[in-house]
Amino acid sequence: MEDQNNINAEVERLRDSNARLLTLLEQQERENNQKKNIDFVQLYKKELRQLRSLVKANPTAAQILLVFVEKMNKQNAVIMSFKTLEQITKKTRQTCSKAVRDLRAANFINIIKIGNANAYVINSNVFWTTDNQIKEKFSQFSATVVACGADQDEDFEDWSNVKLKQIPIIYPGEQLTLIGEEADDNT
Repeated sequence: MEDQNNINAEVERLRDSNARLLTLLEQQERENNQKKNIDFVQLYKKELRQLRSLVKANPTAAQILLVFVEKMNKQNAVIMSFKTLEQITKKTRQTCSKAVRDLRAANFINIIKIGNANAYVINSNVFWTTDNQIKEKFSQFSATVVACGADQDEDFEDWSNVKLKQIPIIYPGEQLTLIGEEADDNT
């Protein structure tokens, strides 16, 4: 009887191990599929008519939209200055500004102000790079920042004394701590 109990226990342990292994294999397959599809953008077919209309009505807006889509991250966001847009499109600031307004009016993008900069969030109901089923709304996102030399202060050339700080990451239930920053001795 004890031998049968040992056999049953071993069978149960093997089943649990097998289930854990299958879960790990499924997770690895999902990760591999995400890595495989990392360098593509999807577009809903139903939005092609509106995209064609944009190309006809405002070619500069269409060009800017495609640059945003090309440079956006997985959260469909990119930060880019008007100087950079002017340099890419070879158009004036006024033309680029009108193009961005047209993109917003047509619901291709949304704009989030970050101080003096704009973060452009591309409508995920048109373009996306990750699983479109995950459409939760978040107030925090990372963005690809695209800058040109014209954005930089012309007098600033010496970067040797510049110290970069890490952006703090706060998870639910955690206290704010800056990565790489030493604690103040006076606290």
